[in-house]
Amino acid sequence: MNKLAQLVYRDRSQSNPTSNHAKTILDFADDGEKHVILGGLYKAYGFLNICIFAAIALSTVYSITGGSPQTFSIILMALILLTINTTYLVVVRNK
Repeated sequence: MNKLAQLVYRDRSQSNPTSNHAKTILDFADDGEKHVILGGLYKAYGFLNICIFAAIALSTVYSITGGSPQTFSIILMALILLTINTTYLVVVRNK
């Protein structure tokens, strides 16, 4: 994506993509691009929450009805969901 951005936006200088790439992209974007980027990320965040919650529910039902325990995957998905939501809340609270 960095090569494509350099090709499209030749007049803008870009930094090294390996050093804090998310902040670099937001610094590089104008206000309209930031609105589109952050709107997409917020929708992806909401979709991820729904998908992980559904995966936890389906794994729980499958584990109960199928007889093969899926405890590790359920705990792992719950930890991922908790981490994502905690990170989001901390970032929003600190702004």
